[in-house]
Amino acid sequence: MQFSAPDNYIGKGQSWQDVSASRAAGVTYTNSTGKSIVLNVGKTGASSAQLLIYVDGNLAGKNIDGGNWNMTTVCAIVPPGSTYSVTVVSTTISYWTELR
Repeated sequence: MQFSAPDNYIGKGQSWQDVSASRAAGVTYTNSTGKSIVLNVGKTGASSAQLLIYVDGNLAGKNIDGGNWNMTTVCAIVPPGSTYSVTVVSTTISYWTELR
């Protein structure tokens, strides 16, 4: 039996895109693609730094502090029409990619 994913299936017809140059922390964006997207944001810095993702104003992802990790990645799914933003504390965003 072969599986045929529906058109709105996450990943179908989508690709990872580096949107770092067109995104900034503290700015609210809207997913207007018509499909769910996956948001993947990374930071470098002290383990005490925080990286938070909000979808529709609700906390959807947060880095886990611990050890001497210098790199942390946080992911969240953003449904079509939803808003999303990233908050950073005591660090800067190293990369911001979206599966869209």
